Amino acid sequence: MASDRHFSHTGEMQNVSDDLTNIRDRFEQIMGALEATAANTHSVWEGAGEENAKTKTEEFNEEFNNVQEAFRGMIGANDEVTAQMVNMHARLNKTFEM
Repeated sequence: MASDRHFSHTGEMQNVSDDLTNIRDRFEQIMGALEATAANTHSVWEGAGEENAKTKTEEFNEEFNNVQEAFRGMIGANDEVTAQMVNMHARLNKTFEM
């Protein structure tokens, strides 16, 4: 967008969302593999420490979900700012016929 050179770099802002999405996706893959391993382990675990391990896994899953929600929030906020900047550029261009 030609107006980017005057006000901001909305293309770069979109790249931030893309980067965050890629990081989140990789994080999901890693955490999903850990969760699958833990679930498999717990399905055959009997005896000492079983309840404690299950409790820790539940706590881990809660934290994992919190991090995922935070990623969604960052990406959503960045997307919203980018969209607003693009709209501002269009209005300024129209106003000043750039």
